[in-house]
Amino acid sequence: MARVARTTRSEQTAQAKQRILEVAGTMFAEHGYDGTSMQDVATELGLTRAALYYHYSSKADILSEIIEAETSQFLATLETISAIKSRTARMDATITALVAAGLNQRLRIVFLVSDPAVSALPSPANGRPDVFDRVAKVIYSETPTPEQVFAVTAAFMSFAAISTFPHLTDEQLSPILTRALHRLLRVR
Repeated sequence: MARVARTTRSEQTAQAKQRILEVAGTMFAEHGYDGTSMQDVATELGLTRAALYYHYSSKADILSEIIEAETSQFLATLETISAIKSRTARMDATITALVAAGLNQRLRIVFLVSDPAVSALPSPANGRPDVFDRVAKVIYSETPTPEQVFAVTAAFMSFAAISTFPHLTDEQLSPILTRALHRLLRVR
């Protein structure tokens, strides 16, 4: 008889937290941070509010963890890109990673770059300055100019415009984003 693998309590907790982040992230993206309550998230998950609060003490904690997960994943990609010798190749690889992330999580990316609640989080909880600075250093140099940092910031903020193209498929939008990011980031 085959033996059924059992999950440990810590594995169950990790799975529950991951599910909460997925559902809350989708709800934040669809309804905005302020338009989503802890009760809404609990109801969507089929949990009581107490069960949700067992894992996260506040909606801000959920948002911070979502941002941390997205930021960590992108920073890991940047670490690999930073090893590329050619500046042009590093820029191309960074743009490819940005476009892939933007299209993979269209709603979530728009939310993360445009929702006022995300901007209002204290740094580095919102992840922005650290990521923007790291991207500028990977593309340009360890001491990017203010113009270069501005270009990177504008590139990230341009992802808010994705929501104005719901009729375009990822395949149609990808080359548009790629060309636009190349133009924005072509700074000396």
